[in-house]
Amino acid sequence: MRTRGTELLGNFNPLVIGELFWEQSARWRQLAIDHVNDIAAICSQFLEALLKDKCPKDVQSRIWSSQIQDVLKARKNASIEEFDRIWEDLQYFPINYNHYYTDTVKKQQMDRTKVNLSKAITAATTHTVLPNCHSDHTSASVNVDQAIREYSQNIDPDMNRLSCEEALDCLLAIYKVCFQLIGNLP
Repeated sequence: MRTRGTELLGNFNPLVIGELFWEQSARWRQLAIDHVNDIAAICSQFLEALLKDKCPKDVQSRIWSSQIQDVLKARKNASIEEFDRIWEDLQYFPINYNHYYTDTVKKQQMDRTKVNLSKAITAATTHTVLPNCHSDHTSASVNVDQAIREYSQNIDPDMNRLSCEEALDCLLAIYKVCFQLIGNLP
């Protein structure tokens, strides 16, 4: 409701995808920085334990301060800087030229259609026991007209719900595209 623009009823403001994405990903930066800090602490603990196990005490502190400490700090800072560059890119409205996005949107819509169609066919199916048969087998028949009526009745006439579902489909698809791109980073 708060993002309505001049679009026709049943359509949604395409800018809402970016706004929803930003709202849903607001905590990602802190989660990523916490993760980098956790990994840096684990690396530091491992290297301290390794030095303690493999080096004499007087050598440990010299190697730590002259070789390891600055490198660990530099790598941690480089990780945060790289994430900040990625984070900056995510602050713009999503732009997509990848067919994977439209394929994902259509698949999500098709999945909903399959569920509704399956319910309609199930409701229009009758099972009859075969005459002179002593097994549990039945004969199934589908009343096609009834299935079409059932399916048509399950179509939600609420245009606001339809546009919300479409916006959610687009949001979920842009997540998948973004994660696919991020996953392909070197």
